[in-house]
Amino acid sequence: MKVKGIKRNDGKKDYRISHENKNYKAVKCGSLFLCNGMKGTLKEIKVHISNGSLDDDEPEPDPVQYMNGLWDCVHPCALLVLITDALRSGEDIPDQVFKEVAVTLDKYGWGRNAGEDLVRANKEMRNFTEREGV
Repeated sequence: MKVKGIKRNDGKKDYRISHENKNYKAVKCGSLFLCNGMKGTLKEIKVHISNGSLDDDEPEPDPVQYMNGLWDCVHPCALLVLITDALRSGEDIPDQVFKEVAVTLDKYGWGRNAGEDLVRANKEMRNFTEREGV
């Protein structure tokens, strides 16, 4: 498998992936990539390509169509403030906040697999606390 970075005009980098005489283009979309109908990390896309489970006949994604609205979500810190305030005051967290948490997690590349997300979140927390000596 060969992977070559392709710099775009907006400064982001897409990737051309060649495997077994087939070519794929992974387009940066937020913190993830789009490739022939799949949205995931570059590593996940490469695994699907090597397993033969990614359709190479799908049209290549157009980066421009994914640029607008990528971050159309509530800022994560705003959600933390709303959730923390509700918990401190003993109120229920509104359903709309939970809905926006799901949207925001997806936009930031989280929320796809709860088990993997929990492992990833614990790793992030552990790395931070070790780095900061907490």
